[in-house]
Amino acid sequence: MKSRSISLFSATLSIWLAIGICSGKAFGQGTTVPNAISSASARNQLAYLTPSLSLQSAREVAMAAFQAKHYETALEQFKMISQSAGATLDDLYWIGESYFHLRRFNEAAKSFEEVVDRNPRAESVKIRVVQSYMSSNQSQVAKQKCSEYLVAVSDPGMKQQLSLLSTYCDCDTNKRVLKNTVQRGLER
Repeated sequence: MKSRSISLFSATLSIWLAIGICSGKAFGQGTTVPNAISSASARNQLAYLTPSLSLQSAREVAMAAFQAKHYETALEQFKMISQSAGATLDDLYWIGESYFHLRRFNEAAKSFEEVVDRNPRAESVKIRVVQSYMSSNQSQVAKQKCSEYLVAVSDPGMKQQLSLLSTYCDCDTNKRVLKNTVQRGLER
């Protein structure tokens, strides 16, 4: 009997929260919530309704924000999702993509590397790691990752892409060395 009353209370609370959020007066704040994407408080409140429903809703909001090029909103949403019990590696991947599109390449690389660490067979994500380091002007690190991943990947297309990226890293490094040498010569 006790578990039934707890269940009933939980269901009533969820309905009350849903009504409050939909009416724009969640938790007695009296604020109007124009839409879920533009309101951080609404996103946070939606996450507490029911775990599976809210997690799926949160993913839909995050993807809609990403597709609308609202990368900061998508990043916040995917970060929130990644802290939940139902988080997946896909959520972490989209954190990396959001960082990448925000031009926060070091953070993107770290997110992509975490995906690779947790799933070494995520071969396409290895390309994103290298691209992130290249975009952050870290050609040496990108080259090192290319070498590491070339040994580990099995897909011929991925091997070819990594080989091309490795060659580009070499050219980029040589170009930087030449530029620095010329600049030092001009300063003398």
